[in-house]
Amino acid sequence: MDLTGRPAIADFRSLLGTVFHVQVPDAQVLGEFTLRECQELPKPPMDSLEGHDCFSLTFEATPPGVSIPAQGIFDFTTADQSTYRLFAVPSSPAHLVVTVN
Repeated sequence: MDLTGRPAIADFRSLLGTVFHVQVPDAQVLGEFTLRECQELPKPPMDSLEGHDCFSLTFEATPPGVSIPAQGIFDFTTADQSTYRLFAVPSSPAHLVVTVN
């Protein structure tokens, strides 16, 4: 399994409270979401994960009321144009959760 380019938890801990522009790749713009939580998860017993982090991220719509489509791949872009393409699942009408596992 090639894990090149896999994000690390440290990449996001420094971004807590940061507002991200979120959209479906090459399509629908969802709006702005703030990174509210970055939580380390237990690592599954897989050799390929050695040296890699497992974690979850919780993003909150800013302001609430954004229409979130079903789970899927989204581009999360910061004000300085750093972009992370992540698979996210809506956990409520105002929250997206990403699990890097």
